[in-house]
Amino acid sequence: AVKALHGVDMRTAREKREAGGRAPLEEEKFWAKVGLPPSQDGGDAQEEEQSEDKEEPQETYLLVEGFPTSWTEAQLRMTFLAFGGVERLTYVPDKRYGRIARIVLKDPSEMKRAVKEMDNAKVGDGDVIEECTLSVKVTSAAVQKKEEELRKKQEEKAARKLYRADVRKRREEKKAKQPKEDGSEVPP
Repeated sequence: AVKALHGVDMRTAREKREAGGRAPLEEEKFWAKVGLPPSQDGGDAQEEEQSEDKEEPQETYLLVEGFPTSWTEAQLRMTFLAFGGVERLTYVPDKRYGRIARIVLKDPSEMKRAVKEMDNAKVGDGDVIEECTLSVKVTSAAVQKKEEELRKKQEEKAARKLYRADVRKRREEKKAKQPKEDGSEVPP
């Protein structure tokens, strides 16, 4: 999914028309960084591999869902400008919404207020920013990982339950098709 979205023009059709056919600017494209960031001190790859094993402090961020795919990074940044501005914004592919955003605010103390004011809030003016209802919560990578593991366990449990029901149904069908001992068949 990252390869498919990397560098894709995220402008709306209207924005593309208004641009008069010019290529999208860097901030108008979807970008994803995969892997470890380059070492700041000029260290080699072996040091980077070792640092991967170390437990890093978990960064807290806003998880924003429900915004339309027509929204650009600039529109998301404008939406959170009232909370001190966005330090970093990362798009993450999502099955339900197409993509969600992880937002780190410049002032982390504003995160609770942002959730209070923006969660389940209708945003957008219908002209510059398409209207939608946002879902906003404070989370971290550790919490996200636990939630994902729980969701996977629930999906696996449901799949096992369906599989067992299917096996029972097939056994019953097979048993119903077998002839009785006296030679007559069991009606379906």
